[in-house]
Amino acid sequence: VQSTLEQVELGNVADRKPSQLSGGQRQRVALARAIARKPKVLLLDEPLSALDANLREQMQVELKHLHDRLGLTFILVTHNQTEALVMSDRVMVMEAGRIAQIGTPADIYERPASPYVANFIGTSNLIELVVEGSSGGLLDLGAKGVKLKALANGTAPKTGTSVLAGIRPEKAMIVASESAAPQGANLLKAEVKEVLFHGSNVRIRAELADKSPFIVDWPLARSTARSSLPQAGTSILIAVEPENVTLFPAESG
Repeated sequence: VQSTLEQVELGNVADRKPSQLSGGQRQRVALARAIARKPKVLLLDEPLSALDANLREQMQVELKHLHDRLGLTFILVTHNQTEALVMSDRVMVMEAGRIAQIGTPADIYERPASPYVANFIGTSNLIELVVEGSSGGLLDLGAKGVKLKALANGTAPKTGTSVLAGIRPEKAMIVASESAAPQGANLLKAEVKEVLFHGSNVRIRAELADKSPFIVDWPLARSTARSSLPQAGTSILIAVEPENVTLFPAESG
């Protein structure tokens, strides 16, 4: 018992009653009970769902360290995106009881296999466009006043094919003018609908020319004043580099 408690860093509180333990310590007691039998696989079903945000973040790190110390296989079920990315070596995304994608956290986030995965792990702007042609390794996409260029990776869709263009909010940037945008970047005109303060960043909800919603996550630098942020009802220019546009078949959305 003492050895197991040491593994979950509770050896110094072995004589305490449950009422004398914090929420995080109680979670570790539950883990100690599970690992005392020395299982080959530890199944964790939403183990942190009842904890507040700060304790949840702390326990994510502690579970990861415990995994490293024990060398067991952990199978963790969670609906929390951060937990899935922070704690996993491999992530399996399930959709309607089927496997939608398996991969490393970076693969799942940077190269989602479908619009479902793109929006389940993180957030993604999805714009339905038509392939109008290609040149220089780039696909030309357009529909209803919106134009985009995307890298033609792998098997490029044919001209006239409908696609969904996925763009992560943090991969888009607001620029003051066309000349201020990175060279070769797509430029999208949009109208700001809402500005939401998230602490270290603001989330700007906007609307493109075709009425598609578009989200930009704008990090707040030390010098950024709240008064300088775009306001609802104003027009903005959004820059997106072609390599940050992920394409999906339109029918898979």
